[in-house]
Amino acid sequence: MLNSTFRLALLGGASTAAAILALPQAAYAQATTCSQTGTTVTCVDGATTVLTETLPPSAAVIAGPGLTTINVGSPATLTYTATGTFATTGVPAIRLTTVGAPLSFTPATGSPALNISTTGANATGVIITSGGQPVVATLGNISTTGTNAFGVAAIGDSALTLTTGDISTTGAGSTAIDAGTATQTGNISVTAGNITSTGRGIRTNSGTGTNTTVVGNINSGDRGILANGAVVTITTGNVTTSTNGGTTPGGYGVIGQSFAGNATITTGAVNSVNGAGVGANVFGTTGSALIRTGAITATNNNGIFAFIGNATGSADIGGCPSVSTTGNNATAISMQVQGTGTGTINCGALTTTGDNSNGVFATSGGGNLVVNTGSATTSGVGSYGVTANTSGTGTVTTNTGVITTTGVGSTGLFSRAGTGTIDVGYGNITTSGIGAGGNTARALDLASTGTINLRGSGATLRTNGAGVTAATVTGAGVTGNLGNVTTTGVGSQGAIVTALTAPVNLTIGNVATTSNGVIVNAGTNAVTLTTGTVTATEAGATGTVVNATGAVTFTGGRQAANGANALRITGGAGAINATVAGAATTGTGTAVAITGTGPITVNNTGTISTVGANSDGINVATSGTIGIISALVTTTGTNSRGIVANGGGAVTVASNGTTTSGANAAAIVANSTAGSVGVTLAGTNTSATLDGVNVAAATTANLAVNSGSLSGGNNGATIISGTGTTVTNAGTISGGNYALSISGGAATITNSGTISGRILLTGNADTVTNAGTFNANASSDFGAGNDVFNNSGTLRVLGQSATAGTVNFTGLETLNNNGLVDLRNGHVGDVLALPGSYSGSGAATLGVDVLLGTATGTADQLRLGGAASGSTVVSITALNTTPAMLSTSTGTVLVQAGAASNAGAFTLDSANVDQGLIQYGIIYNPTTFAFSPDYSSGAIIGGGDRGLSLWFGVEKGCLRHPSAPDRKCHDRHGRR
Repeated sequence: MLNSTFRLALLGGASTAAAILALPQAAYAQATTCSQTGTTVTCVDGATTVLTETLPPSAAVIAGPGLTTINVGSPATLTYTATGTFATTGVPAIRLTTVGAPLSFTPATGSPALNISTTGANATGVIITSGGQPVVATLGNISTTGTNAFGVAAIGDSALTLTTGDISTTGAGSTAIDAGTATQTGNISVTAGNITSTGRGIRTNSGTGTNTTVVGNINSGDRGILANGAVVTITTGNVTTSTNGGTTPGGYGVIGQSFAGNATITTGAVNSVNGAGVGANVFGTTGSALIRTGAITATNNNGIFAFIGNATGSADIGGCPSVSTTGNNATAISMQVQGTGTGTINCGALTTTGDNSNGVFATSGGGNLVVNTGSATTSGVGSYGVTANTSGTGTVTTNTGVITTTGVGSTGLFSRAGTGTIDVGYGNITTSGIGAGGNTARALDLASTGTINLRGSGATLRTNGAGVTAATVTGAGVTGNLGNVTTTGVGSQGAIVTALTAPVNLTIGNVATTSNGVIVNAGTNAVTLTTGTVTATEAGATGTVVNATGAVTFTGGRQAANGANALRITGGAGAINATVAGAATTGTGTAVAITGTGPITVNNTGTISTVGANSDGINVATSGTIGIISALVTTTGTNSRGIVANGGGAVTVASNGTTTSGANAAAIVANSTAGSVGVTLAGTNTSATLDGVNVAAATTANLAVNSGSLSGGNNGATIISGTGTTVTNAGTISGGNYALSISGGAATITNSGTISGRILLTGNADTVTNAGTFNANASSDFGAGNDVFNNSGTLRVLGQSATAGTVNFTGLETLNNNGLVDLRNGHVGDVLALPGSYSGSGAATLGVDVLLGTATGTADQLRLGGAASGSTVVSITALNTTPAMLSTSTGTVLVQAGAASNAGAFTLDSANVDQGLIQYGIIYNPTTFAFSPDYSSGAIIGGGDRGLSLWFGVEKGCLRHPSAPDRKCHDRHGRR
């Protein structure tokens, strides 16, 4: 009898074939017996001949149970004619042995292959012993029933070509096909039909030879196919290892192991109840693995695995529409490429349920990895969705569907590379586990010293566990689209992006987090970042933070934070350009805070609001230039300013509405330590407690109110300039103290809107040009210098005052009036006091209230410290309700001028001349330089009947009927 031991290179364990062959035949009964007559062998089952065979001279048959053919010397081709099923009980059916030459056992032309059926323990269907020589055997269907009853057992170290039909083995320890040894030098080729076994399916080992196994479907107890060889090729249909209920540990579906070349595996669907699904191990110094499968289900081990143990081999897994595993340490797809070869995975949906069971675990020692999958779902502890790691210059590329992990410390997509790029595409990624043991259950965790590119457009990264960051990305540079980000667990951040040596050019969708939203750290590198809305809800949580000394360009949706900055950019010498669609903070925290040393521009297109103390709306600081354009900004907290710009170069601020209501909170603060400052306003800009605008410029300052209003609880605007200030107003300016307080360089104020209140100007030559309305509700101080007020609009004095008062324009040298100076407000006694001169253009008007009918009439007054010149019409509003004469016994002064005044500087408005029987005029007193009202009087004829009036001149009278076409009454002043 022959003895042999079979071992599995991967799994180990001795074959039971040797024990089967060692049992004595005489101990068993049999149905088919064979006998030899000459060179003819005849095998009969009862009275039925089932096989006839012609032997060559070198072959012999040992008569007895079953068929034992021995090739003793030279090559032998044994052809048989099968006429029935070869059946035995308790003994092997066919034994083929070659001692010194090749052996071939094949059907004759026209004969079917021999079907074999055995019953009983150790009743193997076919035993082949090569004896160092190649064997070719072609058989039909094989069926064995009994313990340790193999379908085919082939022992030897030479080539084997085996062809069978379907094989069925039933019994403990049974194997459908067991062929070859680890020391074999010949090739093995097995072609079989469907395999059904309560034990193992197929085990073949060609040693240093090639191993090719092609079979149909396999249904085995615990192991489907194990094929070892220098080069291994396996092709099979569907494989199921469940016949014995999966009670044998260490089972598998299909495994190929090569030791000097490639391993190629092609399968249909594989269901392994208690072991791995499909795997390829390449142990040689050369060789690659190629795996193509159908749907895979595995238990307590990997669904598909590939191992490349050499320096250059590659692995390629594909075709698999789905891979599912249950049990711990059971990864759906595992790939390990130890060298620099490539690794490629193309599969569909992946599902695992055990701990430490990844959807994909792919590694390379420096080669490129490509992972393309459908969805990946894991539920165990430490079970990542997709892991792809390489080193050296190797790259990683992924394209995944939806990834979902629910276990503690289970990250969604994880990748590491050396200096190579990581390029990841993905669908939605959701993790629900908390961080534990260093595993943080991130949705996305990528790191490389090469560039990282993200292709997550439209995807959402979501984490539900506590203390988890949804995405951490660290690379030389980072580009692409991260997608949307959501975290719900306590203390869970959105995304942390770090660029080591190259720029960031990244788009992020909408971000909603409990802890910090987005953090980008780029060192000296440039950053171009675009985000959707970013909202962080926990106390102390920031919205978006960018730290980079290179150029920064930020474009974002609404940013919101709690007790921290909604948008914070900390830069360096690089230019910073930020565009944000609004921002909001609760608690202490400036909404938009940007610092640097280079130029900074900010464009707010939405609404910015803060509600906490010390929480500015926009705060920008740099030693360079600043440009801010902002829509609405509102703050309510103490010390919470609307817009703050502190620059070293030129500073410009354009606000379409900034409102502050908290204590000690200016609306707009703009300063430059070495340049100019320009503030342009529209909408409502106001501070309830401090200045609406506060400006300090090393050179020139420019305030333009193009529309809307500017107001302050203190001053409307406080401006300090080094070389001059320009204010242009087409809106409304007012202040609780001063409407405008300007110091430093000379001020030039041009008003086509409304200025209400008082102004405080510089010690230089200031100019106010009013084409709108200047409501002088209080005294103004024009400071030293030769100051000029040019009025072509309305200068209204105490227009809203209920009592008479005096308004002083202290320090004003000249008022040039081409419009209206109006003191009329329904009562008399108001005074506009000008320390300098006054000039009327001829189109100028002075409006005053007068009260007639008393011994000494009263009126409003323009009081001049200098001369009055030019021509001004005085328009009088008489507050009395009956006809009256104004006595001149003590005189009523409308204008008190200074020396050298022009006597005709003021004339009465023609609408005020005729007042019933009284005709008014204005008289100039060259001694007192006063302009007072004058009159001519008549008598009422007919008592209350006003139908006829007579006029009398004071020095020369005349009588005129009211209907007369003309009258000439020469008054004492020669006026006609």
